[in-house]
Amino acid sequence: MNVLERLGTGTQLAGSLLLAVAASRFLYVAVSEGWSDDQAPPKPAPSAQVSAVAQGSGPAKPKGQAIRTKLLVSVGADRSTVRVDGATLGKTPLFTETSCRLGEPLQVLVIEPSGKTLTFAPTCVEGTVRVEP
Repeated sequence: MNVLERLGTGTQLAGSLLLAVAASRFLYVAVSEGWSDDQAPPKPAPSAQVSAVAQGSGPAKPKGQAIRTKLLVSVGADRSTVRVDGATLGKTPLFTETSCRLGEPLQVLVIEPSGKTLTFAPTCVEGTVRVEP
């Protein structure tokens, strides 16, 4: 074997090794993501409840003060449009941040792909406002 043949064989071996490593990485990610889907929370029921959980510590803010709070919406069909006080914030399941006035209700509309609209009015609190089953 001359030098060029050895170099060609070495290049083929390196390429095969790289392909095997990449394929194993894809296999690992596919399997681990498949397992995390099995542990996903169950689909929400049609009769959803609204809960607001305050998670702040420190001095209490006066009612009506404008604050930034987290919003979790997990009701309705997957990929339903979420509108809060007239503004479209995203699709379900949604975890985002929004502004509101402390102690006042938010108008949350969940518009499913079928056209069905679910309406909720959770109270604005510090921490996380939850709209879930």
